[in-house]
Amino acid sequence: FFRFPFAFREHVERTKSVAGYAGFAYADFFPVDIDERDDLAQAQERARDLLRKLEVNFDVVLEQIPCFFSGAKGFHIYLPGKMLGIAPSRCISQIFKRFCGLLLGPWKITVDSSIYDIVRLFRAVNTVNSKSGLHKVQLYAAEIMQQPIEAILEIAKMPRKDCRTVPAEPNEGLMALYRQASDEVTEEPKIDGVPFGREAGAPARDAKLCYHEIMKGVKEPGRDLAAYRLAAHLRKQGLAEDMVSQALLAWNRRNSPPMDEKQ
Repeated sequence: FFRFPFAFREHVERTKSVAGYAGFAYADFFPVDIDERDDLAQAQERARDLLRKLEVNFDVVLEQIPCFFSGAKGFHIYLPGKMLGIAPSRCISQIFKRFCGLLLGPWKITVDSSIYDIVRLFRAVNTVNSKSGLHKVQLYAAEIMQQPIEAILEIAKMPRKDCRTVPAEPNEGLMALYRQASDEVTEEPKIDGVPFGREAGAPARDAKLCYHEIMKGVKEPGRDLAAYRLAAHLRKQGLAEDMVSQALLAWNRRNSPPMDEKQ
């Protein structure tokens, strides 16, 4: 489910392998994979529990959440990127794993976190599972909450293309949690207060234009120039235009004050 710039293709062509890729990646959503090998009804109950907790604790509008029967052992719940403020990152795999722990750990909801490995395959919607003969199909959150598992299995016998969610909106609580995960993962390691690999008293890396610092947010004045330089930097890294746009929107929400998004 991760998306990659051209640098990923160049890496594969050069090394003949996807292993070892350390460049940028992006995702349109944060997936939660809830499996229960021998008890689909139990997997459904865990999915219901997650949806209830998102609604109660973060005021999430469930109609904005794409939900899926996985085609075999459980359910996939997608938290849209706009809801979390997901931006392209070299550390997105680690950020997703940390965000998973911050969000689901306190609720003791068991999920498969191996899906956040950077090159992990993830079943596409409306493809069929060869073992079960069932399709991965999109569901409304209300169907997970109200329908028995037998009705959902009946839906999964055929591809489904008529299921649509309401466009997602930013969620301040989830965005704050995602920023926390990102900050914890990308913070420079330090020894005695000095970032590892830097001499005491030495300037930060790329002192003239430190993109690591810019991504933390910029105060007025200076936001326009920072936005231009950040966009140019991301494009040079090979990110697609829509990926750069999502990165800038997420970055802008950290500015003080944020710019008008039309800018």
